[in-house]
Order: sequence, then structure tokens, then C-alpha cells
Amino acid sequence: MVDANGDPAARFAEAVQLMATVNCKVTNPFQVEMGALTAAVYLMPGPGRQGCLEHLLLDAIETKDANLIARVDSLPAV
Repeated sequence: MVDANGDPAARFAEAVQLMATVNCKVTNPFQVEMGALTAAVYLMPGPGRQGCLEHLLLDAIETKDANLIARVDSLPAV
């Protein structure tokens, strides 16, 4: 799993290079590649989205209670 912050295509390319160092060939995100080792690279928060795990967590909070997002947004930045 790789955070898709900023430039998801570049983040995927970095993951592909890293996987290649251990002989795992990955050609497409979100696709399981069969070979000597089975491997996949999943970009979070999902296909066509930028962000990271925190974005999935915020989505879950908003789904549970949209008022909670306003409270989170009102917190001071650290």
C-alpha cells in the first residue's frame, strides 16, 4: 500500500522500483500480478483519488455523522 499524495503516478512508479529490487514485477496499480512472487500495489485512498489513509478515515467519520467533520475542521492546525 502506498499513499497517493500529490502525484499518484510518481508514487506508483516509486513502488514499482522498490518491488523490482526483490524481483516482484508490478505493471498496474490495483492489479494482482502473478509471478515467482504474487504482488500488488494499492494506492490509497483508491482508484482515481489522491490522498492517504487519513482521507479514508475522514470519509468514514463523515459517513457516520457529517457534523463530526465540522468539529474536526474547527480544530487548530498543528
